[in-house]
Amino acid sequence: MDTINSEEIMEAEERQKKLEERSKQERERELNDIKKVLVLPEGRRLLWRVMSAAETFLASTTDKRIIGLMLFNDIMKVAPEIFLQMQREYKSEQESIKKQYPIEAEEF
Repeated sequence: MDTINSEEIMEAEERQKKLEERSKQERERELNDIKKVLVLPEGRRLLWRVMSAAETFLASTTDKRIIGLMLFNDIMKVAPEIFLQMQREYKSEQESIKKQYPIEAEEF
């Protein structure tokens, strides 16, 4: 019967540390990517559109909502103040579109 020696244990622990470090660095890169995208109005619109399509702010529990919540949580982690800016920009854009292309109540 094979026994696990202390060298194998140390190698396994070292591999685990490397995996954890790689995972940590990947996560930091993801958050930095989101932070950079949030700087641009186009980036904020894109992320808002993704969260809307994912039904992030509805009460249902779906896979796409979970993805939207993951994105929302990342935004709140890296730049919570920009989320409020995104809301204001979205509202302003919607109001501008309504003024530019008004629809009368009878048209429905």
